Amino acid sequence: MFRRKKLLLSIAVLISFNGNSQKEDTLDCHIFYTDSLSNKIIYSSTEKKPVPLIGNDGLFESFRENLNFDQDLLREMGVGDLKAVIRLYINEKGEVFESSIEKEIEGTNIARQMIEIGKEIMWSPGMCNNIAVSTFIIIPLELNL
Repeated sequence: MFRRKKLLLSIAVLISFNGNSQKEDTLDCHIFYTDSLSNKIIYSSTEKKPVPLIGNDGLFESFRENLNFDQDLLREMGVGDLKAVIRLYINEKGEVFESSIEKEIEGTNIARQMIEIGKEIMWSPGMCNNIAVSTFIIIPLELNL
């Protein structure tokens, strides 16, 4: 049985965006790939990155409130690396249209749960030359039991 955790569990959420940290006015948008089926262009770096409309703090709270796992089982298993990483692809409408698990915490489905939470949230899209574009973000989440 999973225990729901509230404030006892510290979750560090960092959103990292691919691309460099230049000023917006000097950052070029870079194409990551073009989807051969939909002919959709996916950018790896954009002038303005996608962010959840509920804010990063809201995303953090959604993870904190909705992730279900057994803390005691993880402690007993002695799982060393408690870090999950997901990739969300966000279209020009601010909707998650694709996702992938980059790293899962052994013996859990936390990354899969993170993806489901991310899909429920509306995002502001990435922007290139003041035009909304499809891009992706990588979201690492570290659990501190």
